[in-house]
Amino acid sequence: MGHPIVKTYETAQQASDAVKALKANGLEDELINVVAPSWDSSAHAPTVDAVAAAIAKGYVLMADARLYARTVIERGFSLVSVRPPFGWGRMVTDILQDFSPIDSGVKEAPTHAPWEDAAPFSSTFGWSLLSNPDVGNISFGLPLLSSSKMGDSSFGIPLLSNPLLGRSSFGLPLLSKKAAPFSSLLGLPLLTSR
Repeated sequence: MGHPIVKTYETAQQASDAVKALKANGLEDELINVVAPSWDSSAHAPTVDAVAAAIAKGYVLMADARLYARTVIERGFSLVSVRPPFGWGRMVTDILQDFSPIDSGVKEAPTHAPWEDAAPFSSTFGWSLLSNPDVGNISFGLPLLSSSKMGDSSFGIPLLSNPLLGRSSFGLPLLSKKAAPFSSLLGLPLLTSR
């Protein structure tokens, strides 16, 4: 399950109707979280932290929950958050849209990454691709492909002037005329006969 889908409604009835429609389409109760103002004008409104905690129970990030909480408290809107099972995101979004949600002012997380024909596996799971080749490998910060001049390593150190870079970790040259330099160095046969 990915990010929750969050919508705010002007009235509690709209939120209630949206939840009924979600349940009628097979969504389970534990995937739906509703936070509605339950105080009247004479009572004191709950704190932002209290409302944010109730919103965060629907797997909304706390930073976003605080922003939504202000909307619920200040405007009296009702909030519905849904954690859709895999493959249900579009249906849940369409159902929630049918009940005229109000803009909450909180930027929603994208529901899907754009489809990339060259990388269907990554697109299926919403994984981002390297769009800037200058960024390089995210894991180590090293460039994936080097556009350095001939004789330079990807670290900017000339290969020809540095004797250590022309050798492997074992002190053997990287290129050899021998077919099995490591085995030859240790005197080990490549194949044995029984």
